[in-house]
Amino acid sequence: MRQEAEIELVRKAKEGDTVAFAGIIRRYQNLVFAAAFQILRDRALAEDVAQEAFVAAFRSLPNLRTESSFPPWLRKITRNLALA
Repeated sequence: MRQEAEIELVRKAKEGDTVAFAGIIRRYQNLVFAAAFQILRDRALAEDVAQEAFVAAFRSLPNLRTESSFPPWLRKITRNLALA
């Protein structure tokens, strides 16, 4: 059930629902921060990259083909930004 709820949240966010995207941010903020921090080892830089990752993800959501692949897709965006 939890995965279904997450998929529905992503689907709504893809349709432009900013409230749904706020829910995504709440769900994934720790994962995104941890992915950035693992690379950067600096809290402030990791927080900046996490913010950038969510902005990039929101802009790129229409390109996401499968809602269930959102977590690894978001993690990849984060890693790419942290390594840039």
